[in-house]
Amino acid sequence: MAKAIACGLNNKFELEIIGRNKQKLESFIKDNNLANTIIHATNKINLQDKIVILAIKPYAFDSFKYKNKANTIYSIMAGISIERLKNVLDSEYYCRVMPNIASLVGEGTNIIYTQNLEVEKNASEIFSALGKCIFVEKEQLINSAGAVSGSGTAYLGIVAEAMIDAGVREGLSLDSSKEIVRSLFSGFAKLFEIKEASEIRLDTTSPNGTTAEAICVLENRAIRSAFIDAIHNANKKANSI
Repeated sequence: MAKAIACGLNNKFELEIIGRNKQKLESFIKDNNLANTIIHATNKINLQDKIVILAIKPYAFDSFKYKNKANTIYSIMAGISIERLKNVLDSEYYCRVMPNIASLVGEGTNIIYTQNLEVEKNASEIFSALGKCIFVEKEQLINSAGAVSGSGTAYLGIVAEAMIDAGVREGLSLDSSKEIVRSLFSGFAKLFEIKEASEIRLDTTSPNGTTAEAICVLENRAIRSAFIDAIHNANKKANSI
């Protein structure tokens, strides 16, 4: 996510990136064409009056040292509550954000929780550069939304891989199968903006047709329950961190 955010905000905001390993930081800057970005190789973060995006793994949160008081902390760490943030670092405002890796291409989904209207406005300005901003009214819903959206690109990646493999099994070349599935995802996304998911399914499914036969197999394999259970367990994991 750090890569997606840095690339998405590059040339839109003045960026500083802090990490513990200088070589990795330099490679990160070079590989992602972030030439105008300032880097600091340290585990000590000076928060003084800064707007900070904590794009680190939850397990690494306590491995950094934080000094002075930030203007605003935007944390994308799953499972780390605002209360826990307050216990470790000082800031005028706190905000939790759950983005996803589609931010890399400006099509991300950013789930945001804050109790301050000014921070909400600023969060919209920053994270709309990465995609769509959706605000939730309770902090615990960040983990719920993250289980759907933050992890969702991985679920869809599995679906895409399976459909590509299925196309190859039925005789398509790998390139053709990839092209078809990419086009399918793109078309579905636009269609989903104007139709409900159930409506799309019904519009595609003729009585006793090929789609009905395929859906019968998926339902027999409990695909809905698998997704529901997967998202439920992702949420449980976030809540246990």
